[in-house]
Amino acid sequence: MTLPKNTPTLEALATKNWTHPDNMFCTDHTAQLFNQCYTEPSWRGPKTDHVPILSILELDAPKVTAIQSRNFRDIDWAKFQSTLEAKLTTIRIDHPIIAQDQFHDVAEKLTAAITNTIDEHVPLSRPCPHSKRWWSRDLTIMKKEVTKAAALSYQMRATPDHQSHEHHHILRNRY
Repeated sequence: MTLPKNTPTLEALATKNWTHPDNMFCTDHTAQLFNQCYTEPSWRGPKTDHVPILSILELDAPKVTAIQSRNFRDIDWAKFQSTLEAKLTTIRIDHPIIAQDQFHDVAEKLTAAITNTIDEHVPLSRPCPHSKRWWSRDLTIMKKEVTKAAALSYQMRATPDHQSHEHHHILRNRY
């Protein structure tokens, strides 16, 4: 329900007459979205001529579902590489690939080896919608190193020539 026609929304400051300028526009499509629409004269601010118009809308806000994906940041790459090498050694190519069928067969075996290795070693992640997806485990380790170096540099603040200041500066710039 939209604001009824001829509802007074403006009081002229000089004459104190109430008017109803057409300042609320909506189409047939948007008119269906209004649950309530009314004026609230008691909320009118001091020295203002307009009355607040309060509208309650029925809007569908679809909830975004988090998609599970592979967390390639949290991998033991040495294990991943050794498993992939073991699976790739089982693919035998004794002669040059000439026919298209041979090419597709080798490509399928290669894809299966990589996919199976990913399934074994890359964990699934379901990130929080508010998480920092750019953050990695390496950054966590670097942050700890910088924090420790900063603490040591602060302890040695009385000796400006101490090596901890330079070490902290290098780590901070790398971080």
